[in-house]
Amino acid sequence: PSSAFYSANHVVGSPRSLSVVPGAADFPNTFAYGPGLEAVTAGITGKFTIQARDAQGNNKTSGGYIFDVDIVGPAASPSANDEIYGNQQTSLETISVTREYIGSGQYAVAWTPKVAGNYSISIQMGGTHIYCGLGMSSKCSPYLVGVSPGPTSHETSIATGHGMSDAVAGVVSSFTIQAKDTYGNLRLVGGDVFDVMLTHKVDTDTQYR
Repeated sequence: PSSAFYSANHVVGSPRSLSVVPGAADFPNTFAYGPGLEAVTAGITGKFTIQARDAQGNNKTSGGYIFDVDIVGPAASPSANDEIYGNQQTSLETISVTREYIGSGQYAVAWTPKVAGNYSISIQMGGTHIYCGLGMSSKCSPYLVGVSPGPTSHETSIATGHGMSDAVAGVVSSFTIQAKDTYGNLRLVGGDVFDVMLTHKVDTDTQYR
C-alpha cells in the first residue's frame, strides 16, 4: 500500500558537484607523436609532441614534468669513398633538442639534424622509457628515425675521375659527379640536372656539352 512507500530527502548541501583530475604522470601510458619521430630531412627541423598521461590513461592537464629526450645519430657525413666501398660510419653524436610546455599536459620538442642517417630518439621519465600504452615488451621508446639528405647543392657537389685531369684523343674519358646536399650528405636519388660544358683551351669557340 502507499503507506509503505517513502521518499528520501537530500541533506543540506546535497547534491554536490566535484571534479576528478588526472593522477600523477606515468611512463607506461605517456606517449609521443609527430613527423619528427617518423622521417626528417637534413637541415629541416623535425617536430613532435609528448603527451603526459596518468596510470589510468587520462591526459594530464598541467605541466611541470621532466622528460629526458636524447637523440643520437651519425657524427659525420659519409664521403664518396665510403659510399663506393660500403664503409660504415661508426662515430655517433648527440643532437641537442628544445622542449616547451604548450598546455594540456603536452610538450613540444624540436630537433634539427645536419647529417643524414639513422637516429635513435629516447624519451624517458625518471630514467625509464615511455611505453605509449603498449606495455614493456612493445614500448615505443626509443624511436628509430631516418634522416634523408636535403636538396642538392652546387657548393658541396663534387666531380672526380681521370676525365677531370687528362684524356687521350679518340679515347673515351670519364668522370663522376657526386651530388651532395648543403651539409655534404650524399644524395640517394637521381634527377638533378648538371650542365657539363667542355671548352677547348686554344679554340674557345669549340665547346662540347
